[in-house]
Amino acid sequence: MSDAGSRHDDVLDLIRGMAALLVVAGHLRALIFEPWDGGGTLQLAFYFVTALGHQAVIVFFVLSGYLVGGSAIFSMRRGSWNFRSYILRRYIRLSIVLLPALALTLILDYVGISTGVAESLYAGQSSGALINFDVSGRLAPDVLLGNIFFLQSIIVQTFGSNGALWSLAYEFWFYILFPAILYPLSIRNGRLLWPSLLALLGFVGLSGLQGAGYFGIWAMGALVAHLRGRPGLNSRGHASSKYILLAMTTFLGAITLSVKAAPSIWMDVCVAIAFSLLIHAAVDRPLPLHGLSRISTFFAKISYSLYATHLPLVVLVVGAATGGARQQFGMPALLLFASALLCAIAAGYLVWYLFERHTSVCQIRAEMILRQLK
Repeated sequence: MSDAGSRHDDVLDLIRGMAALLVVAGHLRALIFEPWDGGGTLQLAFYFVTALGHQAVIVFFVLSGYLVGGSAIFSMRRGSWNFRSYILRRYIRLSIVLLPALALTLILDYVGISTGVAESLYAGQSSGALINFDVSGRLAPDVLLGNIFFLQSIIVQTFGSNGALWSLAYEFWFYILFPAILYPLSIRNGRLLWPSLLALLGFVGLSGLQGAGYFGIWAMGALVAHLRGRPGLNSRGHASSKYILLAMTTFLGAITLSVKAAPSIWMDVCVAIAFSLLIHAAVDRPLPLHGLSRISTFFAKISYSLYATHLPLVVLVVGAATGGARQQFGMPALLLFASALLCAIAAGYLVWYLFERHTSVCQIRAEMILRQLK
């Protein structure tokens, strides 16, 4: 989710924008609506679409591997690889949104807790599993410091009510581990490889099977970028319509199965494999409608800011409107859903406008300072 602006491609933009909206929609449904207990076709469709938030995060992991891992692979091929510059640019790319998101979380959670608008929600006592912890206990300085250095969900908890930040820690460490392992392999240097493998083992020891699985999922995206860059593997031409249809059908089948099945890292891997096939088939193809391309570009560019900032905002908005009590499916609840979604999009755009859109400038200035310090 953090590389929405690193490459412009109509298909990738559409997927990034839709994935970010699905994450927000999933959190909103869990906050506002009662659990599924049967209903008509419209209600079934709504609950199905808003159940795809976790699958959307898996899509983000694969996309990040495709863009960031692929970029690292191509730099090593060209002989222009610079690990220090790479890490600096990656840290700035993530932290330029993470730091404002943490500040926003602190402010919004403090407002929600101090005003008592939804005491049961912030105390983790409201029905539903989205906020199943005492938010005030996660606003401690050590938790904040751990989130600043991307240790959330690995060593410390996510900060405040912003549970969506869990994936950013994994993504940051994938940024480091992948090239740290790949570069020694590319130059056939065993002395450099062993420390990287030990670091990978340490990461797996802290994050467990889930962390290892997510790293494999991220690496799938890098593999797709590698394959697309090799001659003779459809790196330039478009895939056939039959291949795209097959990849789309496989992906839709995988996410449908993952919604129905019990959550597991193995189902996440299945979704990632199916999505990897889809981006291999569909990337670099223009969208049929110019208006759709403009909309997808807008949501793609704010996708990271939207992802990182939406949860504490919608918790406060929904908590103030409902007191933490979940609602039956109907027009009042749908209007609240739409209103909170628009608030999240507006806040995401504002954070993008104030901070994220300056990423490239900050990266260039930081590299200039780094060169001067040498």
